[in-house]
Amino acid sequence: MNCPNSTHSHPCDRSHERNDIWSGSAEVSQHERIAKDTFRIRLKCPEIARRIVPGQFVMMRLPGRQDPLLGRPLAMYDVAISAEDGLPGELDIVYITLGRMTRILATLRPGDAIEIWGPLGNGFAPCQAPHLILVSGGIGYTPFLAVAKEALNRQHYGRSAREPRVQDVVLCHGVRTADYLPDLNPFSDAGAEVLVSSEDGTVGQKGLVIAMLPDVLNRYRRDSACVYSCGPEPMLRAVADICARHGVPCFVSLETPMACGLGICFSCVVRLRERQGDSGEGWDYHRVCVEGPVFDASRVIFE
Repeated sequence: MNCPNSTHSHPCDRSHERNDIWSGSAEVSQHERIAKDTFRIRLKCPEIARRIVPGQFVMMRLPGRQDPLLGRPLAMYDVAISAEDGLPGELDIVYITLGRMTRILATLRPGDAIEIWGPLGNGFAPCQAPHLILVSGGIGYTPFLAVAKEALNRQHYGRSAREPRVQDVVLCHGVRTADYLPDLNPFSDAGAEVLVSSEDGTVGQKGLVIAMLPDVLNRYRRDSACVYSCGPEPMLRAVADICARHGVPCFVSLETPMACGLGICFSCVVRLRERQGDSGEGWDYHRVCVEGPVFDASRVIFE
């Protein structure tokens, strides 16, 4: 099956199940700092944890507050399995404190409640290529633990098991400095190879994470690998360019600000090139919260 967002046939199947959106209040069960300005929060929310697939996100809002008024989109990091029934019962979210909402969010403690709705958007479909390369920068690694665990058959997500055909997974993650590097052992424990870079050389390879990508791509035949990427837009643009030169399919998860997460407000639109075979030429606007956040990188018109 070809990816519906692709301009050519390639080994990634972007098919996914369409989940119902649940909204309500979720209780905080765990909350910990995992790196500089970076936290992992665990929420008791089986209604979402049992439906969400890698790459999807939720909207979260602080209850009883008018400032900030709007919710914030946050990607699913992982789910926690309930000991009672063996099904996902809790949802893990990793975030960095960048604005007022996330700074207040960081003050929540176990037992506190937060408003949440999801799962939202289209996630990463199981990759049908034997080699999957994940490229992330900053907080962009957060969707990829679930991607790696599913791809390597360590855990299933969503209402029905999806069957990837991956032999190995490589995570290339870049940070500004060592203080922002989280514990990436969960990726290694899942069976992924982890490569790290830092802009100042305090951890891993010195330089930008995109500098590692060509060497990793050169390990494989161009028809046997696929790249998923998430992070700052300049990094995504560079990853897309490198993949295009190597003839490797690339899918990017956009970190676009959103107001509703439901496609109502049109505040998160992105320009996409028309697919081959579509009538006419040019581009059109697409909502990141509904048609995305994952897109075929060859179609994204980066600003």
